[in-house]
Order: sequence, then C-alpha cells, then structure tokens
Amino acid sequence: MMAHAKFEPEVRALQGVVANNPYYGEQPENLWSAKKRPKLMVKLIEKCLSQIPETEQIKIGNPGGSPEATRRLVNKAFLEALAEDFRQGGAQAIAKVRKEQPAAYMKICALLVPREMKVEHSGGVKAMSDEQIEAAENTPFHDSPPHEVKL
Repeated sequence: MMAHAKFEPEVRALQGVVANNPYYGEQPENLWSAKKRPKLMVKLIEKCLSQIPETEQIKIGNPGGSPEATRRLVNKAFLEALAEDFRQGGAQAIAKVRKEQPAAYMKICALLVPREMKVEHSGGVKAMSDEQIEAAENTPFHDSPPHEVKL
C-alpha cells in the first residue's frame, strides 16, 4: 500500500506536466482508476503532444510513424546524447563518483556484471595438445603487465 501512496502523486504530477497544467491531475474528473489510467494517459498525451516542445524533433524525425519506430528514434536520440555527454565529461564523473560515493560506484559496477554467466568446460588443459598449451603460455596476454586506466 505504501508504493501506491507514493505512486499516485507521481501520476498526478505526470498528468500536470503533459497537460501543461500543474493542477490537472488534482481535478476530480482526472483522478483516473488504475484500470482506465493507461488508455486515458495515452489520450491525454495524444491530445497535448503538439503543446510539448520537446516532442517536435520526434514528429519531424518520424511523421506518422508507428509507436515502435518512434520509440526506437527516441532511444537512439537519447543514447546519442548520452554518448556525447560521456565524451565531454564521463570519465571525470566516474572518478568523482568513485571518490565521493563509493557505494554508488560499486552498485554501478555490479549492475554492469551479468547476473548469470554460462561457462562451458570442454576438457580444459587435459584436452589440449602440448603445442596448444605452449601457444597459450606464450600469448601476449600473459606476458604483458596489467593495463592501467587513467581517469
């Protein structure tokens, strides 16, 4: 029940942002039931889409396109903007988080590691010929020092 109590104000705030009226979600006719909310939110967005300046690029890039194609365009634009932002200051931001918020830094690191990793064993060293073992021992990976990352 706590999650629901926190969720409702967020829905009303979202309604207000979309409708460009902070009190829109507080009006009795706009207190939508959970069952009706998805369809009514879509209708509100469609009605107000032309009033949201941030959507202009989406409409220009995909006039009359399908929702899936529009979603791909938005995702692509977001990832391109994120990549550009990272190029401008990402390494410094990571270093700052590592120094000032080590718990958050470790959480990010943990999220980047796959939850499950399937490792298949196919005989290992016992299945390798002497030549294969020697070749593996002589690869540059084993001879080179660990790479240093400078931030």
